[in-house]
Amino acid sequence: MTTPSGLILAEQIIKSHFGSIVAKVCNCLLHHGSYTFRDVIRLTELEPKIVKKCLIVLIQHNCVQAYSLSRAEGVSKTVTIYMVIFDNIIHRMRFPKFLKIVEERLNSQCEVLLEAIFQHGRLTFEQLSQHSLSKDKAIDLHALKESFNRLVKGRYIERCPKPEPFLSSSAEDAPPPRKRNQKFVLDTMTMEKKALANATLSDAERFCEITNFECDNDTLEDKFIEGKRKYGSHEIDKKTEATIVEKEVLWRANFQNFINFLRAKACISYKSSRLTNDAGVILEALIECCSNQSTEMEASFDEIFGHIANHQAHMTKDYVGQVLDEIGCQQSMKGIVAFYTIDLKSIIEDSRKEEMETIILQRYGKSACKIFRLLSTKNQPFETDKISDMTFVDKKEAIALFYKLWNDKILHMEPVGSTDQKKGYYLWKISESASSDFFLENIYHTAANLNQRIDYHYEENKEFILLSAEDKKEMIKNQPERCKVYQHYVKTVKILETSLLNLDKLLLYFHDF
Repeated sequence: MTTPSGLILAEQIIKSHFGSIVAKVCNCLLHHGSYTFRDVIRLTELEPKIVKKCLIVLIQHNCVQAYSLSRAEGVSKTVTIYMVIFDNIIHRMRFPKFLKIVEERLNSQCEVLLEAIFQHGRLTFEQLSQHSLSKDKAIDLHALKESFNRLVKGRYIERCPKPEPFLSSSAEDAPPPRKRNQKFVLDTMTMEKKALANATLSDAERFCEITNFECDNDTLEDKFIEGKRKYGSHEIDKKTEATIVEKEVLWRANFQNFINFLRAKACISYKSSRLTNDAGVILEALIECCSNQSTEMEASFDEIFGHIANHQAHMTKDYVGQVLDEIGCQQSMKGIVAFYTIDLKSIIEDSRKEEMETIILQRYGKSACKIFRLLSTKNQPFETDKISDMTFVDKKEAIALFYKLWNDKILHMEPVGSTDQKKGYYLWKISESASSDFFLENIYHTAANLNQRIDYHYEENKEFILLSAEDKKEMIKNQPERCKVYQHYVKTVKILETSLLNLDKLLLYFHDF
């Protein structure tokens, strides 16, 4: 889900990565929705060539997806519509976190390959090889291919989706009108989901490792040129044809796999802190035994214990079974084999509630936190006097807090009977959707402010930052005061970036998990 501050944050990220002109085109799609090429030109008031280049940049970096739509039934003419992918824009500020995951789980060479994809967007394996050779000419291309296939096997990268999927014409799939009413917004969201679903390849295609790629650059280049000249002729051999096909395949990062890993890591950390370190180890073993990408994890007891025995020899079967029950796993029997199942969503929900309580505590105080915890735990409406008695909060203070929480749409108020204080009363409960929107909007707002502050300091010190290493040394000698300003900038930006990284943890809980 997006909020006004979320759109501002997305626009800031695009502006800092690609410049103000690309940000203007992206901003048009963010605030106005999916539009045709002509509509984007009309709304941005930019030249067609500039708009085209901006859209190409956004598509290259997986921020925009195009899809074709027929104008009406019985009409063969189609129109291309461009839609922005909000989540992929937000993921761009997580690139350092994603690179760290690959470095720790795979190796540094895999990290270099992934960094090139983050930096340049969609690339073929040949382009990735050339990028690696430009940095290190002594690199082993066979090892590079193995590292690339490890990224594919681990689902950290995937083959790019269809460039322009076609959606069949229907009444609800009409092209964007000039005025966007509520009904059209719902229809557009349906179209966007359909377009993304149609563009997505099957798992067998997305994560198909490369096998026919020649590792000798000189030989490969000669075969590629020769194959291109005879493309479509019967004289081309199958091996060269497979090489040509492999060279043309574009690859991109699979952000969902990183989100799945971070979700699992957050669940493990939560159980370790709330129970014991052993609980985190056993939950991690259960997750490692599952190959599915969903939140519901299921594995046999033998698989879980076998995984643990390789690392934690001191744990017995009885102890592992006891901890699995404490974690909240559901046991089931399939024949004579015991299986344990757990839904990570329940763990994330508990953790999200604790994060909400922390935000309530910091924003409204201890008494408000008590009220929120009571309503969250009981999950049912209570009247004013009963809440005041159960939380030991003075009634006058409680009424004032109720109004603040209700005004911010965290609580829902339901009058019962007459509005007269002597005859009627009010029931209070947590407004699930509205409260989530409130917290998410505040997170986006804070992140946008931090990002804006980082951009401000960068622009202020841009002249010094863009200097070469030799020019910087010379300026440090001649202008020591300017050097102190730059050192202050480095410290300030480091604090702001750390704060933004910590804030991203909350954003993951409330938006991505």
